[in-house]
Amino acid sequence: MPVRLLDRSIATQYFINVVLLLIILGSFIVVVDASLNLHRYVRYAGEHDDFISKSLATIGIVWNLWWPRLIQLFNFTLGFVLVAALGFTSAQLVARREFVAMLASGISLWRAMVPVMAVAFGFLLLGVANQELVVPRIVGILLADDPRVANNDGKIGVTNLPTTADASGRLFFASAFDPDAGLLEGVKIWERDEVGVPTRLISAESATWDGSAWVLRGGTAQPVGRPGAPEPIDRVETEMDPNALAVRRFAGLGQHLSFATLGRMLSQDRSLTPELRRRLQRDRWGRVGSWVAMSLSLVIALPFFVTREPRNMAVQAAKCAPILLAALVLSALGVSAPIAGMPGWLSVFLPAMLLAPAAAAAATSVQT
Repeated sequence: MPVRLLDRSIATQYFINVVLLLIILGSFIVVVDASLNLHRYVRYAGEHDDFISKSLATIGIVWNLWWPRLIQLFNFTLGFVLVAALGFTSAQLVARREFVAMLASGISLWRAMVPVMAVAFGFLLLGVANQELVVPRIVGILLADDPRVANNDGKIGVTNLPTTADASGRLFFASAFDPDAGLLEGVKIWERDEVGVPTRLISAESATWDGSAWVLRGGTAQPVGRPGAPEPIDRVETEMDPNALAVRRFAGLGQHLSFATLGRMLSQDRSLTPELRRRLQRDRWGRVGSWVAMSLSLVIALPFFVTREPRNMAVQAAKCAPILLAALVLSALGVSAPIAGMPGWLSVFLPAMLLAPAAAAAATSVQT
């Protein structure tokens, strides 16, 4: 029973520290952004007769813009927050001489860190759920530059579709593209021969995705470069579904899609260029590499804060900070920067491979 009480006490302290750090960090970022762009948000708030209404409208604009970005920011800052919370929790335990009491009662320091690792693992699982279930639903808000667009329901919205090629060499163009509704308007599709010369132009008022093809409304097919009367056409089968078109339309959209969606695109979309395929592979497997790197970073930080004798935690934090910063930067570079000669899915695990020996050395150096 005493050990269970101790576990709950340490887990509660660590959990509170993680939550407080997330709140403080998020609030700091929002306040800095609001102070730098206040004039812009006030302009977006519109005309109001009194100061209170104007202020409330401005706060609403800031909230609508930042709540989805804070959800996304959670995944990027989680590794740093977990280690920082470990430092604060250890400082509290050292200040009360609880580590000394645990050792005197026969409890090893590794056993004392079990509740900390359990809570950290829980937050990592929350990050996984956030990345896979929540972020894909608010991708439209994350891509919006106008704070007023953040009032929508998370859809990407309507935009144009520049000329985009599929695996068969056909070129797709649309004056309006709604990826959420699977709708194209002002559609033009050029079919080409093996050397890239257009042979037929398919035009339609609109096209709707039915799961395997674009169903055309008012579709006609006109030969290019030779005489021939237009022929009616009602559907164009292709692997270019709305998600595939959206990834090509919006740079960086892959990091907002779920692991399963990216896997389906990589396996079914044969029109992906080698560069785009490698980028999507990094987007897909990079999140796994980041989660592994976060876990290893937490293990690397343990010897600095979990000590048998009382130490100055500020000094220990100063020693840990450069190593932690290098680990997090290495992890971020591994996800975003391609490595020549390595597949995209493998290069993202290089930081974890480099951190693994350091984590093993750190784990064995804890004096329990």
